Amino acid sequence: MKIFKDLLYKIECFFGKHYSPYCKLCDSCGEEGCCSPVSCMYKCMVDERPKKCRYGYGYAHDLEFSYKLQNMYYKYVEMLSKKEITTEQFLETVDLEWDRIYDLVYSKKD
Repeated sequence: MKIFKDLLYKIECFFGKHYSPYCKLCDSCGEEGCCSPVSCMYKCMVDERPKKCRYGYGYAHDLEFSYKLQNMYYKYVEMLSKKEITTEQFLETVDLEWDRIYDLVYSKKD
């Protein structure tokens, strides 16, 4: 495997192209569930750097989606614990709300 990596590196050097999936500002790779969007938000938005993060908009949507889901789950779990809804109603409602929130967050145009 090392031989292949060395060969690939030499080819990239020859053509002058060094591809890296990592953002130069926040070191995130952009893969879902790998790098923390919180780190990206802190380094790219709080520091107010003039350049934009490579994955900033995607991470912003991910954080908004997570926040809205957390609030939705909390609301319906509380209703379930107070016996205001049944387990079947909970599962059905949460499924519908998940789809609604997903469409709301990820259908936005930046």
